[in-house]
Amino acid sequence: MDDEAILDLLSSDQNRGLCALNAKYGQLCHTLAVRILHNDQDAEECVNDTLLAVAERIPPGRPAYLQAYVCRIVKNLALNRLAYRDAEKRSERGTVPLSDLEERLSETAKPETGETQELKRAINAFLRAQSEINRKLFIRRYWYEEPVTETAKAFGMNPNQVSARLFRTKEKLRKYLKKEGLIHE
Repeated sequence: MDDEAILDLLSSDQNRGLCALNAKYGQLCHTLAVRILHNDQDAEECVNDTLLAVAERIPPGRPAYLQAYVCRIVKNLALNRLAYRDAEKRSERGTVPLSDLEERLSETAKPETGETQELKRAINAFLRAQSEINRKLFIRRYWYEEPVTETAKAFGMNPNQVSARLFRTKEKLRKYLKKEGLIHE
């Protein structure tokens, strides 16, 4: 079922819409949540919360890319759950990659500031200027939290090649954001 049909179902018959949304994006959401939380039960709760949030939040203008919209919600919920869980345990666990940008980019509860919008615009512009392979590697690693070994396998590369490309791309991004005046070192 395509995204438009799912959105129509969510508007007309929420139960069927939720089933269709889960059928199309449930596994993707679960994979993303598990990569962040490393816990199936927490991930499943995030997926359920995501499905309900999507059904309740579909804006009147409808999202242009339902998959990205759904992934953003599940990722934010998983990161919030991770922060809560880690704070509760007083854990010393490290955060997910690009955590310095994550906090500023993934706030769904607060309205986006002009600074956040500018940062998102700059990152999107930077990624569009990269080669297709570097852009895909970067997104799979830092948005979808895919392990380097899985990414390497998907692209027929070895993990060291992927890691080197990701390192160079992150360095280029850091320099680009510094040049744009969006980060200060």
